Amino acid sequence: MFGRNARELAREFRLSRQLNPEAEKVVHHVSLSLSPGEQLDNDTWCLVADKYIEEMGYTANQYAIYRHSDRNHDHIHICASRISLDDGKITRDSWEYVRSEKIIRQLELEYGLQQTLSSKEKLNRAPAMGNSDESKGNN
Repeated sequence: MFGRNARELAREFRLSRQLNPEAEKVVHHVSLSLSPGEQLDNDTWCLVADKYIEEMGYTANQYAIYRHSDRNHDHIHICASRISLDDGKITRDSWEYVRSEKIIRQLELEYGLQQTLSSKEKLNRAPAMGNSDESKGNN
């Protein structure tokens, strides 16, 4: 994509929309974040983003990568059209969140980044509701 700002990028995304005007949920947006203190250079971020895009199946789709520092951790945003430029078909989004997390864990390993917990692991480690001493009648 060639756009240098949100308006120009939106105009370009509308071009692919013409290939499948009836499609719903036509943009995939994800933020890839590093742990505080970790940093990647622009070239490495581009490699990470390209691998993520490929693994998610957006190989013939438009996408834009945006890196910014509005938080205390290094991160990028990826916006990808779900509409393939090859045939106008929608790239599947079934189990997208699970697939995305798996890809992110692989990228963390490949680039020697701090491993973060998956959403499932976070849920398993979170204290269960009603497990406090009060709820057990031990107050």
